[in-house]
Amino acid sequence: MFALSMIMIAVVAFTGAYQVVRELHHSAIEHKKSVLLTLITCWEGTASILASRDPAYGHPDDAQTIDIATMRQVAGYYASLGRPGMPPEFILAKREGNGIVFLLSGKPGSGRDRHDTIALDSNLAEPMRRALSGQTGTMIGLDYQGERVVAAYIPFAKRGWGLVGKVDLAAVEAPFFRLSLLAGGAALAVIVLGAIVFLVLVDPMIRRLADRTLKLQREIAERKQAEKGMREYAHIVSSSRDMLALLDKDFCFLAVNTAYADAFGTEPENLVGKSVVNVFGKKLFEKIIKPNGCRALSGEIVTFEDWYGFPAFARKKYMEVAYFPYFAENKAIAGFVVCARDRTDRIMSEGRYQAIFESSRDAIMTLQAPS
Repeated sequence: MFALSMIMIAVVAFTGAYQVVRELHHSAIEHKKSVLLTLITCWEGTASILASRDPAYGHPDDAQTIDIATMRQVAGYYASLGRPGMPPEFILAKREGNGIVFLLSGKPGSGRDRHDTIALDSNLAEPMRRALSGQTGTMIGLDYQGERVVAAYIPFAKRGWGLVGKVDLAAVEAPFFRLSLLAGGAALAVIVLGAIVFLVLVDPMIRRLADRTLKLQREIAERKQAEKGMREYAHIVSSSRDMLALLDKDFCFLAVNTAYADAFGTEPENLVGKSVVNVFGKKLFEKIIKPNGCRALSGEIVTFEDWYGFPAFARKKYMEVAYFPYFAENKAIAGFVVCARDRTDRIMSEGRYQAIFESSRDAIMTLQAPS
């Protein structure tokens, strides 16, 4: 459980960190492309205006030189607008035959204004090839030195040249590598913190929940077994000819069997919940039931017998009654059990025998079979 939880926390933490860094990286690249495209567009426009105002610009031989010089000056200015430590590099080139000749290249202030000619069909300087073909846009690709760069390119239509502004991709991505390390460290910290929280708070809760679940399962199994036993007991009780009932401490019926309900001409469920006073009447309750019931509630087994009338019987019945204390699971007395047995036939027989004994003049002897 703990290992699975840690794996889940690690996956969530590292996935979240990766998504954040990925989105920031993508946003930074797109922003850099937009900035470079804006800079070289302004570079081309500003240089064209400034060069056209030079008095010597009207001479064709001098115009190209003036354009290059002006481009160099303006490139230096716009390069200074870049982020400190990562200035853009501006490149000016033209096509000569099957090659690309770089008229201005290198970062401003580097002392390098020209680069060797490279073949037009080379896999290098892809941004410049697109600019010389008249395209405008941004990309990530190889520059004339074979380095991967973020670049923007536009054509310098007046001369048929190409303009490119670029920044090394590694320089753009460097902060995100550091951010990745920080994010990874933060994710690791989250995992460690999660592990601590799990061990201190969650794991004990899970263990307690597991213990409660096992306890509940045992209780369910015991309850099912008890219910099975109760059903069997209920079947035995319901089939008994003795009148059986369970009363609580308030002298209300909790359960009665069929024989008990039959004596009142009703069903068992119609007696459950009713008070004994309402069933037997206040007089019998106060005289017989309550005193004997209180003795049973105090822990005593009480027996008594007498003649009692029941609604379902035309004549009174001679009943032998016993009250037994009913103990709950906590061993406390929660009520008492009533067991009443009909002894009318026995009493009637004994009465007839007694009459015979008293009226006969002959000697009579009774024998009892050995048990």
